[in-house]
Amino acid sequence: TGCKDGRSMVPLAKDVVVRLSLQSRQGHLTSEGFRYVLNDRQTQLWKLVLCHLASVRDAGLHAGCLIFCINLAHKAVGDVAFHDDHAQRKRGLFGFIEFLAQIGVVKREAQYFLVTPAAAALFSSDV
Repeated sequence: TGCKDGRSMVPLAKDVVVRLSLQSRQGHLTSEGFRYVLNDRQTQLWKLVLCHLASVRDAGLHAGCLIFCINLAHKAVGDVAFHDDHAQRKRGLFGFIEFLAQIGVVKREAQYFLVTPAAAALFSSDV
C-alpha cells in the first residue's frame, strides 16, 4: 500500500506503523505499540523515519531523503524546508517530504513545507 509519487510507491505513515507492528491491520494497539508510546518523542520519530528510509532503500531512493534530513537538522522552526513548485519534485524525495508532513515533522502551507517543533525534537541533542 502507499501513494503514488511519480514512478515509485511511497509508504503512508499508517503503513509504517503497521510495518513496525505498532498497530494491527484492524487498528488495535499492539504490545509493541504500547512500548512505543512510552518512548520519548525523538525516539518515536526516528523509529518512523528509519522504517520509511529502509522501505525506500531497495529502490535506491534513500540518498536524497538522507540529504534532506541533514539539511533539515540545520533549519529553525518556521523555516521553509521545501518549496513545491512541481518542477523541483525529485523521485522519492517528495514522497519522503509528504511522509514527514504526515508524522508532523514538516507542515504544508500552500506551496511550502515548513519546519515544525517536531523537526527540532527529531534533531535535538539534549535527549
